[in-house]
Amino acid sequence: MDFSFLSTNQSKKYTLLFILCLICGTTIVFYKNFSQSHANILTLIWSNLSRTPNDKIQRGVIIPTFLHFNHIQILDFVIYRDPDRLDMFSIFLSGCRSSWAWSEIHCFFRNSNTSVKGVIDKRSTEPFVVCPLPSLERKLVLNGSSPLFMTLRINDKTLPNTSFVSPTIAIPVYWREQYNVSVYTMIRDKKYELVEWIEYHLMIGIEHFYLYDHFSSDNLEFFLRSYIERNIVTIIRWPYEPLKGHHWNMIQSASMNHALKNFGPFNRWMGYFDVDEYFQIKNITKLSVGTIPLSSLLDQRFPESRYPGGVQFQNCPISCFLTQSDVISSRYRLLFEKCRHVEIQKDCQKRTKLFIRPHNVPIMQNIHALQYGIRYANSLESASFGQFRHYHYGTVTSDSSNSGKMDSSMDLFIKDLKERVIKYRR
Repeated sequence: MDFSFLSTNQSKKYTLLFILCLICGTTIVFYKNFSQSHANILTLIWSNLSRTPNDKIQRGVIIPTFLHFNHIQILDFVIYRDPDRLDMFSIFLSGCRSSWAWSEIHCFFRNSNTSVKGVIDKRSTEPFVVCPLPSLERKLVLNGSSPLFMTLRINDKTLPNTSFVSPTIAIPVYWREQYNVSVYTMIRDKKYELVEWIEYHLMIGIEHFYLYDHFSSDNLEFFLRSYIERNIVTIIRWPYEPLKGHHWNMIQSASMNHALKNFGPFNRWMGYFDVDEYFQIKNITKLSVGTIPLSSLLDQRFPESRYPGGVQFQNCPISCFLTQSDVISSRYRLLFEKCRHVEIQKDCQKRTKLFIRPHNVPIMQNIHALQYGIRYANSLESASFGQFRHYHYGTVTSDSSNSGKMDSSMDLFIKDLKERVIKYRR
């Protein structure tokens, strides 16, 4: 191809573009002739959707699409793929039960000029609505088009014969990569605890972290910039308060289901636990030498055929005989060095936490156990495999006379972890 009629810079640009097109064309021919099922092709397209060079796709830091009109509040709209039907996409509406008294809802998709009746699911404290995408919108999603445009028509039980029509909503496609093991957590002003927590879990095989930021004021995005750029961390702004007179876990429940619907289809395993909780594998030998990844260890010990929902683990409290300010602010002493006192073992059963197989879990009702007849390994069955260590538990004190025992089982991580933490903070 002759680009001599262009300037030197333009010629270089167009020559490069032409080469890229040839490469892309070769790739397309390769996939066209490669024998694979229709489902695998859809998986390939969907998994690469986030790589589409579209400025409207949210990357790294996600800002939910909040809708408030009349007395109705919806926290976010998520384009959701059914894990059992790769060609089935829906819009997932996240909200709070106490603010919803709906008898019927219709989603009107402006691109295709199509109205779809939504299905209202009230099995959890955080109900949601699912509206299947019409065929045109499905094609737009697969092609990487963003956003989709939609309006809602809602009938409210409290006002018979009255319908509310929403403004037009622009629904973005979020950045979603595929991972073997990821973690969900909700945080507020945890900047100085996050690096140690992230680096440790990276060491044992966690690949990605979905951080739901609940009103942090510690410049979290800037501090974690390196993790965001390397696709290790996704921050989801979650600037919501519970309705008046209701517990704050109303908002946590909404974020847990948001993570399940938004990111679940892209993960084999997802952990649901807090920043002061560290997952510990009892027999670290195979994992430490890098022969078996964490996801495979979980699959082998808790096979999907027997435990489709995943596994629940004990959560054992660990006390720190220091002042609270020492624990938080000390820069070069790791949590494992400062906190070694194991409380009475029976307390491990009080606050269990989970690793789930998200494609088999339709809903998250709480962070401690799965509901609605989903089979999963309970914390007694999993005790020989691993546990969570709950640091900062109870009162942080300088008095070391409490009952329990000193524990050094995490010491083998101290040297490497300290180097990783210091290197990140330089």
